[in-house]
Amino acid sequence: NEYKSYLRVAEGFSGLGMALTSSFLRHSLAGLRFFIRILQIFLNAFFGPGKEDKETDGCLCWNVVKDFKTRPYNENSSKDFLLLYNGVKDITYVERNDVVLYSLEEDHFVFSRITPKINANELYDCDIHPFFYVAVHNHTVEIIKVGMGAMNRYLEESGRFSQLRGDNCYFLHNIGRCGSTLATNMVHRTKKFRVISEPGLPLSVITQARLRNWAINPDNEALVRLLRNVIIMFIRDPDTQYFIKARSNIMLLSGIVAKALPQIHEIFLYRALRPTLHSCVNMFCSLFGGVSLSPSSLRKLIHDYLGDRHDIFRRFRTEGVSEFEYVFGFILIWKMYNAKQYLGHVPTFRYEDLLEDKGGFTRAFMKELGVTGEDDVIRAMAALDRDSQENSQLSRKIPRKCGITSPCLEWCKSEGVKLGLDIHGEDYQFRGIGKTVVIGGRM
Repeated sequence: NEYKSYLRVAEGFSGLGMALTSSFLRHSLAGLRFFIRILQIFLNAFFGPGKEDKETDGCLCWNVVKDFKTRPYNENSSKDFLLLYNGVKDITYVERNDVVLYSLEEDHFVFSRITPKINANELYDCDIHPFFYVAVHNHTVEIIKVGMGAMNRYLEESGRFSQLRGDNCYFLHNIGRCGSTLATNMVHRTKKFRVISEPGLPLSVITQARLRNWAINPDNEALVRLLRNVIIMFIRDPDTQYFIKARSNIMLLSGIVAKALPQIHEIFLYRALRPTLHSCVNMFCSLFGGVSLSPSSLRKLIHDYLGDRHDIFRRFRTEGVSEFEYVFGFILIWKMYNAKQYLGHVPTFRYEDLLEDKGGFTRAFMKELGVTGEDDVIRAMAALDRDSQENSQLSRKIPRKCGITSPCLEWCKSEGVKLGLDIHGEDYQFRGIGKTVVIGGRM
C-alpha cells in the first residue's frame, strides 16, 4: 500500500509537470530531458535508495513510471525513463529469463525486466523486432542496476559463467546497410539459434571506454574484461547456440571480441562502397533531413572514431563533397580499414555474392554456422521473400533522393588506397578483406 501511494504521487507529479510544460516540451528535446532529470532527482531524494542500499553488492531496482524516449535509435539509457525506486534484491535476480542486459551507465551494469504481457522469448524474434535494443527498451517495466565491481566478481567467480569461452556464439561483424539484417533473418528461420539482432550493449562498451580515456585496442585488459562480461550476459546458457548481429559501430571493437572470448565464432559481412553509401545517405536523409557539421565537430567525430590514430585522416574538407557525404564516407572507409587490420582470419562474405548466387551464398553462410541440412537452407532462403526490415521505422520512412556524388566516391577511394585498401570496379568494390569464403552452386 505504501508503494502504491508513492506510485500515485509520482504519477501525479508526472502529469502535473507534463501539463505545465507541454507547450515547451513539444519544441525542445533539451527541455524534455531537463524536466525528466529534475523530476527524477526529486523522486530519488524522497523515495530513492539510501546509503546502505547504494553500498550493496545486490541489485538496486526501480519500477518504470513513464517512458520518455524520443529517439529510438539512440543508445539505450535509463535516463529516458521516469523511475520509482523499489528496493534491493539479490544479485542472482539478473539471471531471471525476463531480465536482459540493457546498458552500461557510469559504474553500473543496467538490466531491464521485460513486461509479463509478452513472452520474453518474443524479444529474440527478429521477424517482429529487427532491432533487439529497441525491443528491450519498449517492453521494460523495471530497471535494475548492479555495480560494475560486484557484477564483474559475480561473473568471474561463478563457476557457470567463468567457464564460458564463446564457443556457443556466432558473432556477425558488419559495416551497416550491407544485408546484415537479411542474413540475420535467414539464420532466424532455421530455428537453430537464439538470434540477437543489434543488442546495442557493445556500443555502451565504447562509450565507457571514451569516458575513461581507455585506448580501444586488444592490449587494454580492462576493456577486454568489460566486453567479455557484456557478451557473457547474452550467451549465458552453454547449451544454447547464439547468433549475435552487432551494430555496425562495433567495428571499433573488431580486434577485441576474439581476445575477450577466444572460442567465439566471428563472421564478417560487407558490401561495395557505392551502394553502401547510397543506402546510408538515403536512410539518414529520410530520418533526419540531412546533417550539418562544423569543421571542429568533424574533427571531434574523427578523433572519437580513431582515438590517438586520428592523424590517419588529416584533411577535413574536400572540394565537391558535402559534409553529409563526407561523414558517411569517412566512417565507411574507417570500418573497412579496421576490418583489414583485425579480421583477416575471419570468414568473410560479400552482399554482391548473395545477389549473384542466392543458393550458393545461403549454403556457404549456413555451413559457417554448422548448418548443412538442405531443409534448413530452404527455410533460410525463405527470408529472401520479404523485407527483412518491414517492422523497422527505417523502412517505413520514404527516403529522399540524396544520392552520392562522384567526388565523394573518388575521395573515399583515394583515402582508402592510402590506407592499403584495394578498391576497384564500377561500384568501388573492396578486395582482400578477411578470409574470403568461396560461393558456389545454385538452387
